[in-house]
Amino acid sequence: PLPIQVVFYLQIVWGLVTFIITIICLQFFLWIAFNSEKLLTGQVVTDALTGLHNRYYITRQLKEIESTGKMNQYWAALIDIDNFKSINYTYGHNYGDYVLKTLADILRSECIDMKFCRWGGEEFLIIGKIGDDIMEQQRKLDILRLTVENYDFNYKGQHVELTITIGMTPFGNEGTALDWINLADKKLYLGKQTGKNKVVL
Repeated sequence: PLPIQVVFYLQIVWGLVTFIITIICLQFFLWIAFNSEKLLTGQVVTDALTGLHNRYYITRQLKEIESTGKMNQYWAALIDIDNFKSINYTYGHNYGDYVLKTLADILRSECIDMKFCRWGGEEFLIIGKIGDDIMEQQRKLDILRLTVENYDFNYKGQHVELTITIGMTPFGNEGTALDWINLADKKLYLGKQTGKNKVVL
């Protein structure tokens, strides 16, 4: 049998060891919970195919813009890929997915000072600040349009010429941001009906 004093100190040591192990386990579980929550949050606001923000995320951003009372400092543009359904039909859905992901990469490189998302299907939404000149913002979108038009879309040796049509509108302080996006959608439709591959302001 061990002396009582030794047993006492051993109990203290084991108690400390147990406490430290418990703390480490709790920290590990908290780390798992935090990262799981972060991952789930990212999945909620991110489009799985393109990696861009999704409609849910941008709608929250629009509500924040509305709450500032300065909606007239912003503009919106809806982008639609011309003849996208025929691309899917001719080359297959894998090619269509490649086109969507590539356009997302182009948006990342060309729209650095703007917010953008995959709005749905082959449509993308851009939100920007007007600054001093709305026409300058339109020129930026036209550069984006030309970048897409001149891009070599090549998937497994299959090349396709691609264009986009853009409907753009500045916000006003009357109505909601979604009301103004609906107006951008009407301008997009007008661009589709009048030849495509253009920016309609």
